This record gives sequence, C-alpha cells and structure tokens, in this order.
Amino acid sequence: MNKSTLAIALSISIQVVMAQSILFKNVNIFDGKPDKLISAQDVLVDKNLISQIGNNLQVTDSTQVIDGGGMTLIPGFIESHVHLNFQHVL
Repeated sequence: MNKSTLAIALSISIQVVMAQSILFKNVNIFDGKPDKLISAQDVLVDKNLISQIGNNLQVTDSTQVIDGGGMTLIPGFIESHVHLNFQHVL
C-alpha cells in the first residue's frame, strides 16, 4: 500500500468514525459468503453498523455521501499485512 492510498484510507476511516450516518454509493460488495460480488449497490451505515443495502436508499440531509465509483467494498476487512516504519529515538 503506497503512502497516498494509506492517506486516503485513513481520511475516509476518520470521516466514517466521526459521521453518524454515511452512504457509500455505487459500490460492489464482497461479504465472503457467496463466491461473487454483489454489483452496483449502495450501503448505508448508521452509528458504525450497516443498516441497509440496496439502490436509491433514502437518507437525511446530514448523511455523508461517498461515491464509491464502482470500487469494491469489503465489510469487516482488516489489512493484516502492512509494513510500518518507525524511527526510534535514542
């Protein structure tokens, strides 16, 4: 994962944590159960829990909307193989 991708992911993560409600529009979903992607869906997250999946979901004006641009959303995925470089001060 390059630095710009990591920065974008961190920025979106912080926005998701701070938002009460967030709508991911136009994403493909892989949840690990079927062996295929669920294409072109919207995912509504309320208070850090997925509340709805579908198309044209109704949201309030305070809902943050992120256009997924056809990218894949993998709920619960954790990047477990990352190399962090820490500099230790002596």
